[in-house]
Amino acid sequence: MDLDIKAAKKTEGAQETMTVTLHNPSRTLAFGVRLKVKKTGRDASGVYWYVSHFDDEVLPSLWEDNYISLLPGETRQVTATYNTKDLGGNASAVEVSGWNVSTK
Repeated sequence: MDLDIKAAKKTEGAQETMTVTLHNPSRTLAFGVRLKVKKTGRDASGVYWYVSHFDDEVLPSLWEDNYISLLPGETRQVTATYNTKDLGGNASAVEVSGWNVSTK
């Protein structure tokens, strides 16, 4: 199943905040939805890529909530806060996955 996802970033001093709005458009429960802040880069064509498969999650990231479930038609907003120095000069993005949810 695919969730509708919108993310917005805001930087204040040494911290960045990622606010993610999730919407379950399906008629099925979205179970065990996990959010991660990840380090990204951009190639010459402007396409984002992850830094590596093992060292791309920004840690520590303090999420208001995580590993959530969304009822059919439910919309939920979740925010993470993390230090910009932990990005190592890279851009940030959000990854959403779940037990029965496609990774985006």
